[in-house]
Amino acid sequence: MARHYELTAPPDGLAADLGPGGERVELLLKGLTRVGEPARGALPALAGALPVRALSGVPACLMDRVDPRWLAGLERRRHAARAALLAAGRDAHLELGEHVAMLLATPLLEPADPDDADARAASGAILWLVGTLVATTLAGDGDDLLAILLGQGWWPVGPVDGAFLVAPVATARTGARTGPATRAGTQASTRAGTGAGHG
Repeated sequence: MARHYELTAPPDGLAADLGPGGERVELLLKGLTRVGEPARGALPALAGALPVRALSGVPACLMDRVDPRWLAGLERRRHAARAALLAAGRDAHLELGEHVAMLLATPLLEPADPDDADARAASGAILWLVGTLVATTLAGDGDDLLAILLGQGWWPVGPVDGAFLVAPVATARTGARTGPATRAGTQASTRAGTGAGHG
């Protein structure tokens, strides 16, 4: 298995090295290196009942209000995906995917102000989600709209008070200081919230 020690973009040949699901993982990781705020028009049409709301800043207190059932569902999917990959003898694929993801994500998500508690919380949440989606994507866990959002530069924060919240991945560097929440277009769905969270 190839080892990397410093990366600013997914390495050449990563998709092939990861095996099944590798192309989707590579797209997901490219979203982490996106420069600037993603276009709100790029938000995918999600299926479900909740509207999608794009935020420009995510305070830690808001993250505390994410539906715990959605988070628990993601945790179950993470464990199931890892178990399936190990059972299939794909532990090297999983290790490589997580290794590259953390090399890319950790410096990119490092808060500009180390004392910014909101930015630190956002960084930790995104790192956890990236690791989760690498595992579920490699395991073939459906057409995961959470991975699509992340690949477009959006952080799927999760369902809060009847809306599915998303924010630019760059939020991890700036915390909640970039301004108030704004609505992202019209009604959209949350197949990302239902299919990706509840098990």
